[in-house]
Amino acid sequence: MVAKKSEDTAQKEKSSVSELVGKPAVETIKEDIPEESSFPVPNLVGQASGLVVDERVLPDSGLPTEFVEGILDIANEGSGLLRPKFAASEHDIYISASQIRRFNLRVGDLVGGQARRPKENERYWGFGQRALIVSPPKAGKTWLLKDIISGIAKNYPENSKGKGKKVHLMAVLIGERPEEVTDILRATKEATDGLGEVAASNFDEAPVDQTRVGELALERAKRIVEHGVDVVILLDSITRMARAYNLALPTSGRTLTGGFDPVALYPAKKFFGAARKIENGGSLTIIGTCLVETGSRMDDLIYEEFKGTGNMELHLTRKLADRRVFPSIDVSRSGTRQEELLYGKDALPKIHTLRRMLELVSEDERTETLLERLKKAETNKDFLDSLKVA
Repeated sequence: MVAKKSEDTAQKEKSSVSELVGKPAVETIKEDIPEESSFPVPNLVGQASGLVVDERVLPDSGLPTEFVEGILDIANEGSGLLRPKFAASEHDIYISASQIRRFNLRVGDLVGGQARRPKENERYWGFGQRALIVSPPKAGKTWLLKDIISGIAKNYPENSKGKGKKVHLMAVLIGERPEEVTDILRATKEATDGLGEVAASNFDEAPVDQTRVGELALERAKRIVEHGVDVVILLDSITRMARAYNLALPTSGRTLTGGFDPVALYPAKKFFGAARKIENGGSLTIIGTCLVETGSRMDDLIYEEFKGTGNMELHLTRKLADRRVFPSIDVSRSGTRQEELLYGKDALPKIHTLRRMLELVSEDERTETLLERLKKAETNKDFLDSLKVA
């Protein structure tokens, strides 16, 4: 008799569950919850406290939430963003179009509530390095890029079996000469034992194809970073990428200096701004080159728009390159923002002393003087210690 009763109970539970699963979520909610408009607020509060979450209706209910609040800004597609500080920022919260329609929300409404954090595969956050190499023509830019590739591959080899950091190298070449593409390709493969990647487009390819190469390379780098890998992209060049977008994108009707459409700046800035460091994860470092002194007003405009967007700038000078002094770095104009975070307490005063010493030397001799002193020391520490003695 007991067995018979248990069997009947199991059958009823099975049928009720199958009926629930077979019904749409909206119908299920309508049957379980009475019409809200017919109940006073105290009664609604009492009923809400007794409700339980059905995982089949709300599949994301298990994710952690936090209270958020902001001013609603609705886009053309119908979805919106809650902006805590009116202006666009990295703290904006996405709100779907269905929620906007459901609650009859309008632009300017102050909206608050519980929001879940982005899922792991939706977005990653962090802070990374954006380096800008500013170079005139024939200043040794390609030589410097190959030297950077070689140095990173030597200090952080990807095929290392030790516990040290490993870096995945990617070279992204936009609108380059075919011979330079081959040169960078060989240098990357040789330095990384074939593990590095090169995404390249020649100058004779269509602008749309050139921009697509850059977009695919960036997405490829993001996917690698999401697996906890440190990735370094060498982009040559930001100037040619912006030029390609200027030709590929539909015109906005506005024109800046040199016939440049301002809309073409946003994709290039988005690429450069993708560099970041993830807490307890990987990182994406982007070293991009920017062309100056080309005689093109458009190139000057692109540089002015990107100047100050990186947290490091390295300026090359044609004068030193003509004298065959490599790397032809303008030491006085090059530097890193918040460089005190990179040095210890003992090293920082010596770096300041070094800069003051170089200012006493003529502009044409600063880099040569620095290179000569560096050659006499085996390590950077020995070099800085020699400044203290001097």
